Amino acid sequence: MATPIWHRRPALAELEATSRATATEQLGIEFTEVGDDFLAARMPVDSRTVQPYGLLHGGASVLLAETVGSAAAHCCVDDSAVLTVGIVRIRALGEGRRRKGCSSSGRYRRASC
Repeated sequence: MATPIWHRRPALAELEATSRATATEQLGIEFTEVGDDFLAARMPVDSRTVQPYGLLHGGASVLLAETVGSAAAHCCVDDSAVLTVGIVRIRALGEGRRRKGCSSSGRYRRASC
């Protein structure tokens, strides 16, 4: 039997509610199961998630993985705890704003690539 990983065990209804009006809902991602040491979700392969060639788009796969990983991580830590992640912070873009970017020598820069 697995050791529970949850600080606060997620409820499927709660996860679905927090997904409303987000990319998660737009792509049809549904949380399906919560176990002692996992969170599962599914995503349809349809016109919302395929490349022009009819194959699952890699970005959609990443969005699914990030959605499940973030939701699970949020429920594994104490909300009052401080968590520091060693990444370079790039200013988040709000709805309707776009920016193109390329990586050059490990640094982020604006570009038209």
